[in-house]
Amino acid sequence: MNYGKPIKREVIKLFNYNKLRGKIREKFGTQEHFANALGIGTTTLNSRLKSETYFNQMEILKAGELLGLTREEIDEIFFEENNGKPI
Repeated sequence: MNYGKPIKREVIKLFNYNKLRGKIREKFGTQEHFANALGIGTTTLNSRLKSETYFNQMEILKAGELLGLTREEIDEIFFEENNGKPI
């Protein structure tokens, strides 16, 4: 038994947000400006972009609106795994 020993947790990076990063740069210039418009902190945004935490439904809807994303782009950016297969 592992009493008292910390459990190693593996971070699974399911999503690749490179396209989102590009859209953010294109429309807002910096992640900081985008985070402010989205209503979250830059630390939170960075955590989301590294798949350490996940975007919630309202953040996804607002990001799509702020970035002028189509429904297909929202699906591609937020709901496809790293390998390109939908979840």
